[in-house]
Amino acid sequence: MSRPHANRKANRQFCPVGYQPVTHFQLARSDTVLTTAYRLVTNLHLMCSETVETLRKIGKTRRATRDIRDAVDNERMKKSAEKLQSIERDLAVLREENAAMREKLKEAASKAKM
Repeated sequence: MSRPHANRKANRQFCPVGYQPVTHFQLARSDTVLTTAYRLVTNLHLMCSETVETLRKIGKTRRATRDIRDAVDNERMKKSAEKLQSIERDLAVLREENAAMREKLKEAASKAKM
C-alpha cells in the first residue's frame, strides 16, 4: 500500500536542484566561494535524495515482509481449521462406534439375564 501523501511531502522537501531559480546558479558562477558552496549544496541534495530513496525501499521491504507474515499466519489458520474439522469428523466416528458398542453390550447383558 503506497502512502502518496508522505511521498509528496518528501518530494517537496527534496525537490531537484534544477527547480531552483537560475539566479542561484548565475551567482555561484560569478564567485569562486559561491561556486564551491553551490557544488556542496548540490552534492548534499543528491545524498539526501539517495537517503530518501533508500528509506522508501526500506519501507517497501518492510511492508512486503509484513504482508508475507500475514499470509503465513492466514495459511496456518487455514491448516488449523482443516485439522479441527478432521478432529471433529474423527470424534463423530468414535461416538458412533461407542454407541454401537453400548448397544452390543446391552444385547449381551440382556441375553446373559435370560
